[in-house]
Amino acid sequence: MLDPLQAVLRLALSAALGSLIGWERERHGRAAGLRTHMLLAMGCTLVTLVSFSVAGGSAGYDPGRIASSVMTGIGFLGAGVIIRQGINVLGLTTAASIWVTAGIGLAVGAGLYIEAVGASVLTVAVLIPLRALEARLVRKEVRESLKLDFEGAAVSISAVKTALAAYGIEIRSYGLTRGRSTAGSEKPERLSYELVLKCPDDVELDAATTALMDTFRGSGLVRASWT
Repeated sequence: MLDPLQAVLRLALSAALGSLIGWERERHGRAAGLRTHMLLAMGCTLVTLVSFSVAGGSAGYDPGRIASSVMTGIGFLGAGVIIRQGINVLGLTTAASIWVTAGIGLAVGAGLYIEAVGASVLTVAVLIPLRALEARLVRKEVRESLKLDFEGAAVSISAVKTALAAYGIEIRSYGLTRGRSTAGSEKPERLSYELVLKCPDDVELDAATTALMDTFRGSGLVRASWT
């Protein structure tokens, strides 16, 4: 049976290590921040302590059973911070930090102090220094969805691609639908492109939309909308 003072010290250590990761997430305004990571680490440490305590008094009991269940449950918590905005997915890094923090809490509860501290330091290094390095080496890009509605005329996708390339925007995929417009007695054919685009993070979407309208208005473009 673990001494109560040692158990409290392990809980305090897990809270401190969790706060390092949570502080970094808090700085960037993430939903799971300082307190969430601290509570998560302490909770996992407590579960580990309980598991070892039960194992000490029960022959044949595997203390790893509770820990494995905890890591499965943490997956649901991590999924809660993942947000889908259109075709972009946000929160994956925070979800990963939650999962790592849970592992750190379990390690502290099991008495693996060096491993827990090392994992915490490496996690913070991935989130802070590597973030700055990534910003320098990798040009950030986001995905957007654009719908172009034409009436009474057809414009090739290559022409649209050329117009978007001036803003560094690439077409990743597209769909084409045809129909009849309700406007006008003759009901001209309506052509709609639904584009999935790869855009630089600093692109001005409104400017790109205005340019498309100016370029293809004479070709029947009646609407360009980001979805």
